[in-house]
Amino acid sequence: MAGLLASSLQNDFEVALFIRPWRKIPKWAEYRLFMKARAFTGASQYFHTAAFPEIEANAKPIAGALLDFADEFLAVSHLDDAIVDVFVEEEGGAWRAVLLDINPLIWRSDSCLFRWTNDGDFDRGLRFRRRDGRVLSMAPLPFARAS
Repeated sequence: MAGLLASSLQNDFEVALFIRPWRKIPKWAEYRLFMKARAFTGASQYFHTAAFPEIEANAKPIAGALLDFADEFLAVSHLDDAIVDVFVEEEGGAWRAVLLDINPLIWRSDSCLFRWTNDGDFDRGLRFRRRDGRVLSMAPLPFARAS
């Protein structure tokens, strides 16, 4: 943070800091979405070394919330490529995804349950680790339904 602020002063560019109220987010509820050329190419549970029964039990509504978010994000974003971190929550039977942060789509970023090798193994699906440790992919999801 200090480096960014110092750089902004030296190079005369504006920095905006957005502060939101703290929320306790369960680890199973965080997901990473991958977007290349304005198309979502996959989603993965963020904490990918653990298995969470909540994901397996709610995979379909979670996938639906991620799809809805992808549509909304594409409608307002100017970005072509990005990694988008979100969390999902259920309230009154309705699921939604909420933006946490946006990162560059680069190999140094954690690909979670995907691999960067040979241009990646992104399959337009939602990947999560099952209770037995195996990785399941609900693929393909109809990412970017509105595009």
